[in-house]
Order: sequence, then C-alpha cells, then structure tokens
Amino acid sequence: VQPRPALPPPEEDEAEGGPAGEEEALQEVWQAKLSANGKATCTHMQGYANDKIVYDAVEHAGYMSSYRCSEECAASEKCNCWSWKDDGFCNMGRASTCTYTGSPDDARWRFGSCSKEHLGQPPPAQAKSLRGRIRGRAHAVRPAPGPAPPADGQWTCEAPAPPEDHEEVVASNSTNATTAGELPDKALDAIPVIPLLIICHARPVYLRRALESVFRHRRNPKQFPVTASQDGDNKEVARILQEELSKGRLAAHLRYRAPLALSSASGSLPVRKSFQRLAAHYLFALNAMLGEGSGHEQLIVLEEDLEISSDFYAYFEATLPLLRADPCLFCVSAWNENGKPSAANDTKAIYRSDFFPGLGWMLLRPFWLELRSQWPNEYWDEYLRRSNVRKGRQCLRPEVSRVRTFGEVGVSKGKFYASHLRHVRLNSESTNWTGMDLSYVSTAPRFDDYLSQEISGSDFLILEDLSTLATTGEPRKLAILYEDRTWIRCAKFFGLPEDQKDGVRRGTYRGVLALTWQRHKVYLVRDWPILTKR
Repeated sequence: VQPRPALPPPEEDEAEGGPAGEEEALQEVWQAKLSANGKATCTHMQGYANDKIVYDAVEHAGYMSSYRCSEECAASEKCNCWSWKDDGFCNMGRASTCTYTGSPDDARWRFGSCSKEHLGQPPPAQAKSLRGRIRGRAHAVRPAPGPAPPADGQWTCEAPAPPEDHEEVVASNSTNATTAGELPDKALDAIPVIPLLIICHARPVYLRRALESVFRHRRNPKQFPVTASQDGDNKEVARILQEELSKGRLAAHLRYRAPLALSSASGSLPVRKSFQRLAAHYLFALNAMLGEGSGHEQLIVLEEDLEISSDFYAYFEATLPLLRADPCLFCVSAWNENGKPSAANDTKAIYRSDFFPGLGWMLLRPFWLELRSQWPNEYWDEYLRRSNVRKGRQCLRPEVSRVRTFGEVGVSKGKFYASHLRHVRLNSESTNWTGMDLSYVSTAPRFDDYLSQEISGSDFLILEDLSTLATTGEPRKLAILYEDRTWIRCAKFFGLPEDQKDGVRRGTYRGVLALTWQRHKVYLVRDWPILTKR
C-alpha cells in the first residue's frame, strides 16, 4: 500500500467551508505532520478495508473527515489500520494486513495503515492554529451531530426534559396541502389518532401498490388518517394522490419543492445528491406532520415501496402505550432486517433493539423536536443509528416483519435487494396484539430479566453443532456464543446481514440477537452479563 496523502478534489458544488473545506484544512494538518516527521504517519487511500480491522476495533460516529480518523489512529498504540466512510463512520484498530478488499460503495470509503515508528506531531502552535480553523469551518456550516459521549463511552437513557416551544423551522419549500374533510378530534372515544405518512417521489406504480395495501388493511380511517408527501412534479404520482384525496381515503397531499442545488433538469442526480434530497424531503415532511401546529403526537412513517401486513395497524396500536411510557424507547418499527424465513418464524415475538430498523416505523413528537435542529444533510437513517443520537435508547421490532419492501428501483439503486431485502418475509397470520402481554419489553430492565432467563435456560452449543442437530422432536432453546471476529461466520450460517453501524449489529440488543431457526429458538450471544455467572 503506497502512501497517498492527497484526496480527490471535492465536487464543484460543495460550499466553501463545508465538508470539503474541513477536509482541506485537515489536509494542511496532515502536511504539517509530513514536514515534522519527514515521513507520512499513515497511508491514505480510497476504498474499503473495514473488515480487515479485527483486533481492538473501536468505532466512532461524527468524524466528518477521513483525516481526523487517520490522525487518531496514528496517536493510538492499539491502531495500525483505520477505515472511514463519508457518513462520519470511523473504525480504528489492529489488522494483520491493512489492505483494500472492495465493496459496492468504494467511492464513499477511505482507509490506511499507520506506522508506529514515526509518531511525530506537528509543532504545537501550528497544530493549534490549524485545528482552530477546522473547528470554525465545520461548525459554521454543519450543526454538531449531538453531545459528546460520556467519559466511559456508555450512554444511559433518562426521561428527557420537555422541549421548549420555539418558532417553526422555515424551509425554502412551498407547501400545497389539500385535505379531504376534517381530521377527527383525538379526544373522541379516547382512541389515540396515529397518522400515517407516506414519502413518495416518482414511482407511480410502486405508489399505487403501497396505497392499495395501506387502505385494504385499514379498518378505522379516523384513527389512522393517511397523508402522502410528494417530492417533485411527477404528474402520474400527483394524479394518483389527487384521485385518492377525492375518494376520501387520503387525508392530505403535501408537496415538497427541492432547492436548485438538489434538482436536475434531466431528472437524474448523482447518488449522493439523491440521498441529500431524500434527507431534505424527510425534514420537510416530518416537520409538517409533527412540528408546531400539526396537532399530532405520534406518527407512522412509510415509503412508496412498502406494503403492510393485515395486523400492521393493530401492532402499532398495541405498542404505542409502550413507546409513550418508556423514555428508553425512541421508536417502534414493523421491520426486521434479519427476517428471512430461515431465521424468523415466531409471529408473536417482539424484541427491543439497539439498532434503528427503519422501513415502517413510529416516533413521537418530542423525539422529532429533539432531532430536527440537527437533522443531517444526507443518509438520515444512518444518522439515527449513531450512539450520540440514540443515547442509550432502543426501538421495538418484531421477529416477523409487518412490512415488506418491493423497491428494487430507487435511490439506493437496488443495493442488497436481490440478495437480501426481497427475501424478508411479510407476516401472513392474524395476531391479537392488543390482547397480548407485552410487559416483558415494556422497559429495558424487564427485557434484561427476560433475556437472562431465556439465555440461562438454553442449551449452549457451538455453531458447528447445529449442522448435526436433529430437525425432528421438540423445539429447543439454544444459545450460540460468538466473538466480533467470528460474527461473519455466524451471519453467513443463518443468512443474516454481516455489517454493523456504530458498533451495533442489525436487530441486536446488547450484543444478543434472537431468532427462530428450524423451529428452535436461538440466541446469538456475544457478552451477555449472565455469562459472568456461569
């Protein structure tokens, strides 16, 4: 691997002093190190090498420059390899070989190896001056992603103070909302109104399929009024929504107008700009539904490429009281990213998860008011997966999904759709959610007790034992221990996503993933506290 301190030039439309400006200033710090040492402390390459870091790996969020990631690796005695992504993810640790391995989104990644033989620092005065410029530039353009983590790195959730009322966020978009009748008074019959928002853009065939699913399974339109927020001027999308509005099935049709910087005369945008436009649309739509004057206290969010199960509404009605009562929950999701038939069969199971699932989720107004002033410019879902945004809070999610995506065509260009997303099963059984006892997930301590009992009552096996496990007889509870370095082998065996975000694997809670495999309840366990007592 050859040192490459220079990065490719920023895109022409990047504002001076934004992420590109921060990168430029950090490159000056890097060059100061070269002058002080005579050699580069770390190499700096474009591409993916994240899976090479298998020892002493420490993941961070909010590192908006690859140079900050490489500098901290250089300063650590336990780091000889770093990997950075343009959403602020930074992974540092030790690797046997810090080499490029390739990934579908190589252009978003940087990596490098760090030599421990030349750890010189730039002159203190010069470094202080340059870092001051970096902080000034970054903070002038982008709000901080959240408070700094606690000294021990462990967030604990607390009941948040009520957000202070302040003026509505004013966006440079025009809103043209039309309504079909008046929304019902939430006080009537003491039934909570749970509005549903559908984010849509330019996929009319997808939108019609999603709407038919949403309306087909809805039994109480007054309790679940549906609003669609349209980005752009696609005539067929607008016609469909106006048609549903005239039928009285749609409560409102919002229109989002993207700024010129996120628009294209040809209708085609670079991938990153498309994600930026999507994040801006979410900011507009969520604020319209949960901002001041909206009258809503909770909201379910869908996109135009999702269809729902028959018990979708009952699921959210039953879990809303849990979300309201527990400050350590920030969302309820209808999606399980590990929900292939080979790993998801218990239709009544629901779990807490440290990972934000997305794809059909419910949030409360106070959480939105907490988020919106620091809403990211892009990759909004990755932002919600950061530890300094979650702050020790979790989401509820089912084992068997209550939504299914058919979005092979979209902003993400069908990434992982054929290999994974299309295989996630949609629940087809009727579940009496309102009659179920969900107290075991009502608080984190109760769920800890539940998991401890389940794991301690399981048969501990190794992964290789499963290949010879009898498929007949009574279902068993099984616990499989894994380490970070063996996770990919476990994931491949069960057909699970292999990645992690900010140190959290998809669907897990404190490193534990529950699933159903060949009728057996299986707990993949990394370091659950019960193990210290065995």
